[in-house]
Amino acid sequence: MAGLTTAHMPGYAADPPGIIAVVSDIHFDPFATRDLAPRLANSEPKEWPAIFASVDGQSFSGRGEDTNQPLLTSAIGALSESAGNADLVIVSGDLLAHRFEEVAAQRLGVLPGSSAVRELAAKTALYVADALRKMLPGRPILIALGNNDSECGDYQLEPGGPFLASLSDTVRDLAGPDRLPQDFARTYQAGGYYAMHHPVLAGVTILVVNDVLWSTDYRDTCGTHGVQTAEAMMAWFERQLEDARAARRRIWLVHHIPVGIDPYATLRAPTGLNCPAQVTPFLKEPFASRFAGLLRDYAPTIQAGFSGHTHQDSYRLVMDAGIPVGVEKVTPSISPIFGNNPGFHLFDYDRQTGDMTDFSTWYLTNLEQASATVPGEWRREYVFSAAYNERSYSAASIKRIADAMLGAEASGEGVRSTFRRLYPVGHGEIPAGALSAHACAISNLASSSYAACYCHQ
Repeated sequence: MAGLTTAHMPGYAADPPGIIAVVSDIHFDPFATRDLAPRLANSEPKEWPAIFASVDGQSFSGRGEDTNQPLLTSAIGALSESAGNADLVIVSGDLLAHRFEEVAAQRLGVLPGSSAVRELAAKTALYVADALRKMLPGRPILIALGNNDSECGDYQLEPGGPFLASLSDTVRDLAGPDRLPQDFARTYQAGGYYAMHHPVLAGVTILVVNDVLWSTDYRDTCGTHGVQTAEAMMAWFERQLEDARAARRRIWLVHHIPVGIDPYATLRAPTGLNCPAQVTPFLKEPFASRFAGLLRDYAPTIQAGFSGHTHQDSYRLVMDAGIPVGVEKVTPSISPIFGNNPGFHLFDYDRQTGDMTDFSTWYLTNLEQASATVPGEWRREYVFSAAYNERSYSAASIKRIADAMLGAEASGEGVRSTFRRLYPVGHGEIPAGALSAHACAISNLASSSYAACYCHQ
């Protein structure tokens, strides 16, 4: 793809690292062209490319909008060119656009809960998955679910429902059936969670957790098994960790919602509340504490963590008695609905040990100008080790960055400036007054710890 700028890529010796691509929050909007919804609803996903191609002169999605067809094609094309030799492609949730069910109902002239809307939601998710398959042939593709991935509405996935049943075979095929355990169909169709054997590392299992079921916003409005499924998934997760530790295997963890505190919601909490009361966790109790506790207790087993959801470029640290013992990378979005540039990550990892060593962020540089006649220009925004002057990407390096951001020393100004600039993926920067809300979220996963950091209490 001519629009991908790869100049100055680092050269590697005879034994290059493995590559992992991570993309999140695609939020595909099939309704960006208003009159297509009935045609899409009455067609199979394999027929959709021709339907989209029948529309001339489309520009890319603008800021404040979700991903339309031109942006989706450009993003997957850039991912294909930069990660065509990746050992694994991870999609950490949110294939569907915001307000999907509401807009679909309006365009189809039906009620939001109708079978037509539910079927179109499943078709759209399958279309995005198939677009990834076509542009990344032969690559294992791991798909996690996000809060918008539902036939019932935002944060309203029905455990055991038709949406999960519709996606099950596609998720299995993209991951590779030989890499999935015998219980895949049961766990995926129950709640969208599953285990996968790493495609390269014999001693690594990848766990895909649907932590939307643990969210403070989750409601099982279309079913009755939400609480039981959330509890069953937590028990499954703990058993997987215990089994891996006993067998001396390592775990890579993929989930949608970052562990810990939501700084975006915290900054926007009602001003009449005192500061500790403004602190807004992503997950509800008892799941929030139990999840964070398992990440801490099994930190020697959990080798890598990937999430998304915030649409921005950030991190989460697992701490034990003040020592960083684990790190999770929060991947930015393809959707520009929150103002960031579309972006994704490429990770380097050691094919012998499985350790992450470095990563780069790639982003779309000309969102406002790109169209059917002006191709999207994707390039590497930064390499972690170079941007932060660190030897490698690790829990220890992220702890140094978080400490520098929260410190008052002038020596930390460069780190603070870099993080503020990189967080929104090359479009603007975090306001200086909001930096502490985001910096405190990196290493303070509990509400009490975050309040002590952010509220100085």
